Amino acid sequence: MVCALRQHTTYHIRWLKADSAVSRQSLTAFFCKLYARAMALRHMLRRMDSARDVVWLQYANGVDLLLLALIRRWFPGTVFCTAHVGAEWFHLRTSILRRIAVILLSNADRVFCLSAAQHHAFGTADTRFVRIPTLLPDWVNGLDATAQRHQSGLVFFGRVDSRKGIYDMLHAFALVLEQHPGLRMDIAGTGPDEAAARRLADALHLSAHLTWHGSLSEPDLLRLIERRKVLVYPSCADAYPLAVLEAIALGLDVVLCDIPAAAEIVHTYGGWLVPVGNVRQLALAMCHAHSNAPRIRCDIEISEFQWPQVARLYAEHIEAAYEAAAQA
Repeated sequence: MVCALRQHTTYHIRWLKADSAVSRQSLTAFFCKLYARAMALRHMLRRMDSARDVVWLQYANGVDLLLLALIRRWFPGTVFCTAHVGAEWFHLRTSILRRIAVILLSNADRVFCLSAAQHHAFGTADTRFVRIPTLLPDWVNGLDATAQRHQSGLVFFGRVDSRKGIYDMLHAFALVLEQHPGLRMDIAGTGPDEAAARRLADALHLSAHLTWHGSLSEPDLLRLIERRKVLVYPSCADAYPLAVLEAIALGLDVVLCDIPAAAEIVHTYGGWLVPVGNVRQLALAMCHAHSNAPRIRCDIEISEFQWPQVARLYAEHIEAAYEAAAQA
């Protein structure tokens, strides 16, 4: 997503979707689509005012780094980039690849990192790389994680995708049911692997203990989450999982895979960490979380993730960009 923000009483936003995901399509189709998106991007950038506009790239994979280089070539004005990648992404798995990513990210005037773990993964002292917390939705305002709720059972909510650990979670749940045959689990969300995950659940004979909710409205999702005791979110690829922060805000315990973003959350707020891909350890953590008092802290200060604070930080950088452009 590329946004152009104009400096008026309110920001005027234009956007261009340039989907650079490689999975589930042939390379020929991918490059043809990417070329068309790049040309559309070029056309939009040429109509923009480099003295007043800001281009904002949402960086989610390695290909986006090439788009960033093209943006810098075609647009002389201010360029921002928000990184939605974790250290476990394929193009960041080695120090050499991370160094290349940092070099390409340096095409941006600001690179916004969503967590301290992500900022650390880039391994640069460049002041253009700054941490701005991810944004929690408005419904989190006023929630009391210490409030007494009748909470039981397990829940997963988010994108139903293999990278979110959906298959490992189902296998682990089958093991959990051997110890807790009356336990139930809810899955809310949709995604590219939903059909395959449903077939796996049927093959594991989980149907009597598992409820698939699909996509829920915000109020319905809130009502579902606050009735559950444990969020199981075994993702192996997240920059800073918003679903986990939402669950903690509602007082749920969390079971996560040991990736940098999840480790940062657990070390700060509590919860359970298990090795990526270890189904037995995942099942054991699910059993412990279900049977024991939550390991999360109940005095969490979540204000840094809420709109006034996050918006103020972004606004400071936008205003600084306009001032720098005015002085140039």
